[in-house]
Amino acid sequence: MGNCIRTNQKKPSILRVESFVDRKGNKIKLDFKICISSIKILGLNKAKANLIIKFDTVKLNFDEKNNENEAFEWNVERRFDYSTLLEAINQSAMSLEVYSNEKLKAKTEIKISSIVNGPVHYSLPLFLKKKMKGRISLDVEMLEETKTYIETNNISCKFNEEVFGRYSMTVKYSSDVSKESGHSEATKSLSWNYEEIEDPRYVPRVEFWANIKTIRDSSIQIKIHKHHKSGYEFAGTCWLSFSKLFKESSEIYRPEGSQESESTAKSKLDIYALKNSFDCSYVKSFNEGIWFDGRRIGTIKGSLIIGNLPVFQQLIIGVSTEDGVLPQGSLYTYARNSIFQRTVIPEEIHKITEFTRKLKKSMISKQIEVNPIISERLLFEERKLIIDSLIDLLNYSQKESMKCFLYSNEEAVLKAQDLFIELGSNLIEYIDSVTYDIKPYFFSCLTHLIKRGELAIGYLAFAKGSKNFSSQKTEIAARYLSIMHRMLKISLTYFVLKGLDELIQEFVYCILVKAWFRIPEFRKTMMDCLRRKSFYPIEEWRNLEIDLEDEKPQSEVISIFDWQSSFYAMLPSEIKFDQLQSCISESSWKKKMTKRGLEFFKFLKEWVEQVNGQVVSQNIRWANIPGYPFLLKCMLLEMKEREILKYPDILVSSICSMLHNSKIINALVKILFEKTNIYSAKTVQETFKLLGKFFKTMYEYKRKIPSSFDTDFFVKGIKVTINCDIGLNIAKCLEFFYWNYHMIKDNLRKEIIYSLLLKKQFKRLFLHWHSEVRKVFCYLLIFRILSLEFLSFETSEDSDTLLDGKIKKKVAYKLAKLEEIDDPEQLPYLKAAKEQYALIGEEYARWSSRIPKSPRTLLYGWSDSFPYPEIRVKAAFVDLGEKHIDDIW
Repeated sequence: MGNCIRTNQKKPSILRVESFVDRKGNKIKLDFKICISSIKILGLNKAKANLIIKFDTVKLNFDEKNNENEAFEWNVERRFDYSTLLEAINQSAMSLEVYSNEKLKAKTEIKISSIVNGPVHYSLPLFLKKKMKGRISLDVEMLEETKTYIETNNISCKFNEEVFGRYSMTVKYSSDVSKESGHSEATKSLSWNYEEIEDPRYVPRVEFWANIKTIRDSSIQIKIHKHHKSGYEFAGTCWLSFSKLFKESSEIYRPEGSQESESTAKSKLDIYALKNSFDCSYVKSFNEGIWFDGRRIGTIKGSLIIGNLPVFQQLIIGVSTEDGVLPQGSLYTYARNSIFQRTVIPEEIHKITEFTRKLKKSMISKQIEVNPIISERLLFEERKLIIDSLIDLLNYSQKESMKCFLYSNEEAVLKAQDLFIELGSNLIEYIDSVTYDIKPYFFSCLTHLIKRGELAIGYLAFAKGSKNFSSQKTEIAARYLSIMHRMLKISLTYFVLKGLDELIQEFVYCILVKAWFRIPEFRKTMMDCLRRKSFYPIEEWRNLEIDLEDEKPQSEVISIFDWQSSFYAMLPSEIKFDQLQSCISESSWKKKMTKRGLEFFKFLKEWVEQVNGQVVSQNIRWANIPGYPFLLKCMLLEMKEREILKYPDILVSSICSMLHNSKIINALVKILFEKTNIYSAKTVQETFKLLGKFFKTMYEYKRKIPSSFDTDFFVKGIKVTINCDIGLNIAKCLEFFYWNYHMIKDNLRKEIIYSLLLKKQFKRLFLHWHSEVRKVFCYLLIFRILSLEFLSFETSEDSDTLLDGKIKKKVAYKLAKLEEIDDPEQLPYLKAAKEQYALIGEEYARWSSRIPKSPRTLLYGWSDSFPYPEIRVKAAFVDLGEKHIDDIW
């Protein structure tokens, strides 16, 4: 829950009072969107079980499940609206009851006050008659909905070139829904000041319903308009993200340091203090560039008043337990009051101990050659069997968020960490002495070992103020750093070699990424290397949320990456690691990394995969991850400096992996379009091929085109392509929309599909001289537009049925008007186009008859892969079909 700082000293306007009319009395009504998901029960010794959740007065039934792998899982989402009074929130609770054969077998309860003020993730014990019966984990998302407003305070503009005439401005809120204010007064001065104006009718203002999740992904667009006698035209714009406006405060992102230490059962809200938080407004200043058609044409500065933000917001990181909120990945599964109270070592740890002993014995038998009859092949098979068994055990996990076993207490974890470090030390020692055929498997075992959750910050970190096992934890920490340094040295040695085995290469990049986060000296050295090639400002990046030129550390690093304050700061000063400096000072690896070549892209791809694997929530604050702005800038520089036709596959793969943060798509589109020569067909085709990969990746990551996407610039690039005379360029552009129609939504669909392709260019495309253009356009019309109501994998909240209806009507109208064509340049292609359309229509009829009737719950409705026919544009610069038509004509 963010602290509210009243910064607006103006008297509230009439409109503002109306916005809070329900919150001015003693009874403050709260509205929430609730989503309960990812439910899992462990340790319940029953064959079958069903679950009933009572969220205050809302009752949810979950079907009976079988016990599979000692767990019950419900992979469903239950969404509903919930309203309550502020005064009642401390008395409300969510109960979870587990039944088997219609008898209550276990239950627990969570205060709703702890849900609204805590993290999304929960892991709690289940009890019956004060005896622990198991544990339940689940996600409970609770989003407060409020009618937020944005109001202009003062704004002034300055264009790079001298301008004349009168200008006005509007403020637009962009998210899943968009709202735009009325125009300001038109003025020649290019400045507007509303600080002293009381009448809200004269102040550009926009109101909208929002929750904290939509606000984090939303943007504010300030639009400048030039006025003429007949109206006005768009003259420039500035985008502001809420994340950037509020980056120095906690109104939309609660810092992890605000986690409650109380247990979920004891958490209560201070109702009296909260009542003063519901009528807050914030004055936010900005100083940004004005953009038009992808060019920066001036500057704009001023301030906006943002008010009535949601008061409640959950923590993004952390797990709520019976012992309070713990950092993600630091939970001991069976706590006090449990039959598992004593130190219980997981069975898998005993097995790893046994296989570690066997591995030692195998290595000794080789060295002293007790039995010379044993062949090298038998020895290889023996060691391979041991290593495979170790890898299987290290790859096994009893937790969803990481590779980790379940432990009864901290002592059990320390014993497991001691074993893992011993195993790692042994593997490192053996690597140099084993033959090459078995060596990759030793590396693979090390890779799986270092990925274990027991060796992550959640378990290795020192709890502030805790003295339990402090000497043992310090010893474990020192030994862990020692093997990390040794593994880093091995990785840097192999990093400069070519032709590495895949398993060795996987180890190298895994360790380099681990070292980036866990060894600050290495990160600093690597950043110095990457900076040497080139490092200049990127014009295509608008600094909407992340300032690529500011390398100062963020105010709060995400805890699971904060090794400096959670680990190093707690180590005794006498612990030294002299071998580290000699390891990272080697020039060979630095020389290779400085080139920012294939090795850098492999590192970047592994970096993103590890980050995304560690952070459970999709709401990642990328700027708070150590080195993210720096690595993003290096990647964008490589995009700018390389020819599009020479982008290596691993560069494209690393860019796609970076699209977990979908807000970088703006810069990617701008760089590609600005590097593309419309008269180079191969470059244009490659550009749309890359765009297709980027949009497909975003869809697979369940990311949407961000609200701050530069629609005007993108539409302009599409218009240039569609209007050009090169048929292959047009066909490739249309193919892009065929593959990604489901990503082109809202205003983009209206501007490109309805206004450009159908309203203005329908006849030209349908009767185009190039047969590939006609073919792809017909596929787009039949399979993606006209079939939308029969097969749509767009959710109801994403689709605009009104716009889709207008699009279908426009297609029908344009098809009917084909009979009236009398243009001598288009008539020769009318018959061929109709025949093509009819053939593709027949293909659609056959295809649609094979559509399964199963529920459409997969990525693409009823399929995990693209369900429509895979069309590909034939790269033929001379259309033989067109020549045949011309001969007949």
